Amino acid sequence: MEFQREGRELLLTIFVFSLLLSGLVIYATEKMQYYNRRDRVSRIAAIQAGKIQMTINILLQKTQTLKMLVLQGKGDVPNFEALARELLDEPSINSLQLAPGGVITHIYPPVRARKLSGIFDNPERALEANLAKNSGVLTLAGPYALEQGGFGIVGRQPIYIPDKSGRDAFWGFASIVLILPDVLYPSGLQELKRQGFDYTLHRIRPDTHTVQFFAKSSERPLNNPVETSFQLPNTSWTLRVAPQNGWFDLSVLASEMGIALVVCVLFTTLGYAFLAVHNQKLELKRLTLTDPLTGLPNRRKLQDFLRKRCAQSRAPFLLCLADLDHFREINDTFGHAWGDQLLIDCTRRFQRCLGPGDLLFRIGGDEFVTFLEGGENARWPEKERALQSALEPPVLIEQRPVRVGLSLGRAVYPKDSEDGEKLLRTADNRMYRQKTKRKENGQLPGF
Repeated sequence: MEFQREGRELLLTIFVFSLLLSGLVIYATEKMQYYNRRDRVSRIAAIQAGKIQMTINILLQKTQTLKMLVLQGKGDVPNFEALARELLDEPSINSLQLAPGGVITHIYPPVRARKLSGIFDNPERALEANLAKNSGVLTLAGPYALEQGGFGIVGRQPIYIPDKSGRDAFWGFASIVLILPDVLYPSGLQELKRQGFDYTLHRIRPDTHTVQFFAKSSERPLNNPVETSFQLPNTSWTLRVAPQNGWFDLSVLASEMGIALVVCVLFTTLGYAFLAVHNQKLELKRLTLTDPLTGLPNRRKLQDFLRKRCAQSRAPFLLCLADLDHFREINDTFGHAWGDQLLIDCTRRFQRCLGPGDLLFRIGGDEFVTFLEGGENARWPEKERALQSALEPPVLIEQRPVRVGLSLGRAVYPKDSEDGEKLLRTADNRMYRQKTKRKENGQLPGF
């Protein structure tokens, strides 16, 4: 038995060790490739982020030109349309605007019947407009829905002109409205998708702290993307990039795992050839010690267990032999299939009554033995009552309730005997005496 167990453990050890070794090699290889891929994608994302940053910053510089126009005219802008026409040289520019006091009065291209718009009166835009006004530096805000459709971002350049006292006073804004996603095309962002990558470009809105997206290659979530953040005037944008097909080549990984499995099998085949016959003998022996219906240890296993237990320890234990009432009548009335189902259900109920260290055996047709460790203070009476109470609810067999009673006989080691066989006979005799007494007292009702 010991040799058999050691042989199986050795075979398992060989297989597991070879599997772990192969797994470690695959893991190390894939991890190195994964980090190499992430480094490559990080470089791609950083380059792309730099292109976006440069593209937008170049366009935002046009607000500086408008600012100089306002400063030169000391707030008067008679040549706005001519200058704006020259500056409007990119299809991604929606419009150029001047907003004295925060109210848009000049816009190019002009829009017919356009109502003057107060920036500070618009709750959606007031926060970042005030940020530009108070900081005195260019601010990029949005995205916002455009009146003519689509979305855009707004670069607002605050303008301050000295007042009569010589102090700088807020004049208004020179603004540029850029169309999304057109403004991103010159940077080549859309090329990432053709190269096999998904991406998102977003920022965190400063007032609501929600995510605002400028561009997405797909609506599906990105798989563990790399992130690159870059600064634009008074805001930070984040570009996330991830391979469309994931970071791992599943076909290559499957091939590596297949090769690893073949190696493991080759390592263990020789050991298996020597141990196969021995394992079959072990299985046959196990079957001789197990009840095939309930899976519980059988009488032979109980006898072997008691012999070893009595020889190794003097610590007390209780054997409790349980016999089902009316089992033979149920078998004869309804058939063996019902009887088998009854035994399986009773087994489950008895097992729920046992604690750690307690054991359950089936030693005959309707006879069960529980082994309870722990001495007189181990709640033996409570567990015996639990076994009897376990069968109080009717057993449902094919939707029909069947009532089954229980007769118990007990024997205590070493009080009743120091021999396992004698303990078993003592418990058996006491059980039959109890069953006879219950019959005489009319305590065995029909099922």
